[in-house]
Amino acid sequence: MSSTVDHGSDADRAGGIWLLGECRPGKAVEPEVGELLAFAQRLTAAAGPRPVSLLLLGETADSEAAAVVKVWGVETVAMATPPGGARGEAGARLLADFLEPRRPAYVCCRHSSWSFDLQPALAVFLAAAAIAGVQDLQVRDGELFFGRPTAGGRQTAWIRSRTPVAVISLQPGSCPPAGENKGR
Repeated sequence: MSSTVDHGSDADRAGGIWLLGECRPGKAVEPEVGELLAFAQRLTAAAGPRPVSLLLLGETADSEAAAVVKVWGVETVAMATPPGGARGEAGARLLADFLEPRRPAYVCCRHSSWSFDLQPALAVFLAAAAIAGVQDLQVRDGELFFGRPTAGGRQTAWIRSRTPVAVISLQPGSCPPAGENKGR
């Protein structure tokens, strides 16, 4: 694991938002990162200012991390993982061991087969709520709710976390980055 920027002590990151990005050989990671960052901006607007960091995972994480910092300017930690990446219970344990001392309020990833495999176990290890397929968020009476599609996408279920930590998977396309596409 290597850090591409100095992002201060773990205490400085407590209560923050950690975004999980996955690198796959031959596939650019920036569009996914842009969407997660746009969601993090909406989340900080709704839940109050907090630090945002990206944990980039995969075989090519070290080389991709420098590009992510350059393009998006987000504090990034690269974690090289073996082929196949951080998956299932073993991958969730690896991530929980990294995230637990940093005490995040939110851990966000893209809603995908990767998150289907990882999110439930990661939530258990972090004693967190697992909220899958989020496409929107809103504040009602001072409380934050996450919207996810139900009834074949015809309705939205609004879910509120009752735990100090929430592991959220974001529905692709639901929070495109503002401005022009910075992906390469």
